[in-house]
Amino acid sequence: MWISGAIVRGLAGPIVHFAHGQRLKALISFVIEGVVPGVVLAAAPFGPAARHGAADFFFLFIIFPITSITGSVVDTAVLAKKEVKPEPEKGPAISLAPLVVPKLRPNSGTPVGLSLVGQF
Repeated sequence: MWISGAIVRGLAGPIVHFAHGQRLKALISFVIEGVVPGVVLAAAPFGPAARHGAADFFFLFIIFPITSITGSVVDTAVLAKKEVKPEPEKGPAISLAPLVVPKLRPNSGTPVGLSLVGQF
């Protein structure tokens, strides 16, 4: 179960980068969040403890979490920044707009005029 969680977590960052049209960042994210921890996880059965029939504790419980967490931190802190251009400041805007209100009495004309419209 935890392996499927690690796979989904390793693919989540690259999918988000790719969805935002950032293909290079998606590739880098895939390498640091998916490939590197995946290679460490795949190397665990071939470590020094493999001759005893067990996966290597060092790879599974020390190196794999370090590479996984480091990949997430690098992706979040470095790759996940999007360049946003600030909007220019706008001062208060005031303009005149036509004013048409409903008839006040059945036999009267429609009141029209000008209204002062502002944006602050």
